[in-house]
Amino acid sequence: MTDADVIIVGAGVVGLFTALEASRKGLHPLILEEESPGAGASTRNAGVLHLIQPPPGKLRRRLALEGARLYRVLASEVGYRVYETRLFILATTRLESLLLRPALLAIRRLAPGVKAWIAGRREILSLEPEANPDVRSGIIVEGYGVVEPRALINALAREAGARGGIETGKKVTGIRCDSDKVIVETSDGSEYTARYAINAAGAGAEALARQHGIGVRVELKPGTMEIYQYPKPSNILARIPTTSKTKGGAVIPWPRGTLYGPDLRENPGDPQPPPGAVAAKYRRLIRRDPQGLLERIEGLRTVARPRDFHVIVPESCPRVVHLLGIESPGLTAAPALARVALSKLLGE
Repeated sequence: MTDADVIIVGAGVVGLFTALEASRKGLHPLILEEESPGAGASTRNAGVLHLIQPPPGKLRRRLALEGARLYRVLASEVGYRVYETRLFILATTRLESLLLRPALLAIRRLAPGVKAWIAGRREILSLEPEANPDVRSGIIVEGYGVVEPRALINALAREAGARGGIETGKKVTGIRCDSDKVIVETSDGSEYTARYAINAAGAGAEALARQHGIGVRVELKPGTMEIYQYPKPSNILARIPTTSKTKGGAVIPWPRGTLYGPDLRENPGDPQPPPGAVAAKYRRLIRRDPQGLLERIEGLRTVARPRDFHVIVPESCPRVVHLLGIESPGLTAAPALARVALSKLLGE
């Protein structure tokens, strides 16, 4: 029995957008999810729609720009909200000030057409009163946005369920190809058949890809974010990288507070930072101390080696596409990534 035209493994943000894209192409999608929609990294992230994603030449850079555009296009159709904002990259030391001009040139290469400029202290504080008053200067980037991940997932799950179906409690253990169909096996002994399958299982995608001879290695990296009630900036406040090892993160306006982070660590076994430690890393960006800790969010991101998004159709099973290494900016890129996955699968 054919259960669907395309079976999608994983009800994260990528899998859900993929179900919507499949429906637009006239395919009946079915999502199989081990836990609940968005249970992994999709609801454990900052929700920023990124426009700047180094380095050049990477698939994730191109799809982030296209994905950020598609979020606005699809918002009313799906029923989520994009909170429009700007990115402020702040310089609080002389060294950081000297790095602004080369950083601006890099931004213009990475995100052509995005409006960005160097601003002095007065302009920064007039546009963002919650910024650190000791700021020297900075770069302002127009066109950023924030989505609340849980609200996004709820809206996508409702829409995907209406257009196809979502079955939870289904851990996919294998995908086999026949001449005109795929057979998807689950841990409870069930088998589903379809014309196509898309592996969007996030942290679990590597094991399924290995069955088809795909050797992309995926590592899991932990991180912590903190949400505070106050202060409430209206723009994203970020540090300018001073070395190639400077980790990302920012002070981010959220619908229900202000998010600080993430604090990124190398190994899943590394100890979590104590309460307040994440916000302390970003304290010099903002005028006031954070007050009223509302929530700490712990999550894992998938990092592929080589590092990029990998969209692979295996020769041994050409009715399947595997999505690997979908780390930041995976949430931003998700609607564009869904289009790439379906186009590659259908040979468009």
